[in-house]
Amino acid sequence: MLALLIWHGHLQLWHIYVLMTVISSFSALSWPAFTAAITMLVPKRHFGRASGMTQMGDAGAQILSPLIAGALVVSIGRQGVVLIDFVSYLFAIAALLAVRIPRPPATTEKAAAGSSLWREARQGWSFIRRRPGLLSLLLLLAVTNVGTGLVQVLLVPMILSFASPDLLGRVLTTAGFGVLSGGLLMSVWGGPRRRVAGILGFLALQGMILPVGGLRASVLLIATGAFCYMFAVPIINGASQALWQSKVAPELQGRVFAVRRMVAWSTFPLAYLIAGPLADHVFEPLLAAGGPLAGSVGQLIGTGKGRGIALMFIVIGLLMVLAVAAASRLPRLVRLESELPDVLPGGA
Repeated sequence: MLALLIWHGHLQLWHIYVLMTVISSFSALSWPAFTAAITMLVPKRHFGRASGMTQMGDAGAQILSPLIAGALVVSIGRQGVVLIDFVSYLFAIAALLAVRIPRPPATTEKAAAGSSLWREARQGWSFIRRRPGLLSLLLLLAVTNVGTGLVQVLLVPMILSFASPDLLGRVLTTAGFGVLSGGLLMSVWGGPRRRVAGILGFLALQGMILPVGGLRASVLLIATGAFCYMFAVPIINGASQALWQSKVAPELQGRVFAVRRMVAWSTFPLAYLIAGPLADHVFEPLLAAGGPLAGSVGQLIGTGKGRGIALMFIVIGLLMVLAVAAASRLPRLVRLESELPDVLPGGA
């Protein structure tokens, strides 16, 4: 539909909103199925590596696509770019048709859900709620995602407050290479053997990195921090993914993973909503010239445009570390791997 609208010269902004909503909705439906399919195709000991390879592919696409797209728009126009996008879906469908995904065995919990769609949908949440360790892990990731969402929104204006768009592009590219490197490590390493400890450790590392990026208005410092922060993302996601795949029966993974993503990502809209007002009306005035903190904190990290956002980064990092420290004192979370048995045979 997008290609036809472009070719006939009828594409409007509202068309893009509607079509992107449709695409995103189908993506939300396909992700649980894709993840559950990996469980049926990959031995348990390679779950972390498979997740790392998937994230490495996504990171590579995010780095290369903007560069290639810019050249293609000039050479073949928007119609050609959309045609390539359309053909890429055909390759994806062909790859899917070439793979045989085994049917997961039926479980007692699946049978208990009955044939009601509503009961089956509720079963995903019920499964998580009855397992305090998984619920604690899920809530921890939802809380830390607030910080991640704030950083995603505010990183660009903070850099543009003292640097050019070209330097911003370099920082974002460096962050992309961080994800790529972390995914490459996961695809070779497979992640920490003690997955909960690994998740907590790398979340704490992310929290400690954020204040470093806010200390100085330095592109090199921020780029280094962005690389390290994003390097940890595939390791956290890969360890978490492998853990859930090992603890949830394959027959239930689609609905459980859908609820899991819904809860974990539910805090992103909140973060996107409050990021701007917090920066503009709270933190930026604190470190403006003559602001309440200009003579104290401002002596350490500077004053003026963008330094309030830098202070936000420092506060977000400290709060993330505190959240991880509090989570590490939850016995059901710390003992999750030993208390909740794996549902699949094979080594970890």
